[in-house]
Amino acid sequence: MSPCQPPFVVLALFGLPGCGKSTLARALSQDAGLAVIDRDAIRAGMFPPYVMGVQEKPAATAALWLAVRAMLESGQGLIIDGMTFARQADRATARGLAEAFGATWMPVEVRVSVREAVARIRAQGVHPSKERTPRLVRQVAARFAPVDAETLVVDGRLPLPEQRAQVEALMLRIAPAGARSSAGSGGSGAAGEGCR
Repeated sequence: MSPCQPPFVVLALFGLPGCGKSTLARALSQDAGLAVIDRDAIRAGMFPPYVMGVQEKPAATAALWLAVRAMLESGQGLIIDGMTFARQADRATARGLAEAFGATWMPVEVRVSVREAVARIRAQGVHPSKERTPRLVRQVAARFAPVDAETLVVDGRLPLPEQRAQVEALMLRIAPAGARSSAGSGGSGAAGEGCR
């Protein structure tokens, strides 16, 4: 995929902490030219490292939705990272924003077992999300709402190029490059318009 004309999508990455959402988000961003809006990064920027209060995550989530809205208003497609999307309410919010601006809604779950996610978190070093622990993985898994039929489920144990190829193949089918809503400032162009 070419970054010269990114698709107008809201690509939301679902999955347990440690499943590999951020790694996939970075790869897709480079390939498709999509911005990544990362709640963990927003949260780290909003609060000093020594602060860990119960209002941090809700504040960062509110800021993320504002950022998503601003990007869509400017006609820019994006990837949402740093959220598990375990709750249907979060999925509905993201989908509602996509639909409000005429963007293609693209839910993708990066699926691994609880055991795999726990092992990855134990092997990782410092992470922007300070409560990212094996216990959190189990808590999220216990409340993770089933995904619907339109959600692309990617096996998080696959090599990154294979995960990326699956997502990009779907993106090409449902949101060709250059597609823009009249709600955004990008106008509506033919696929590949502006690429040289």
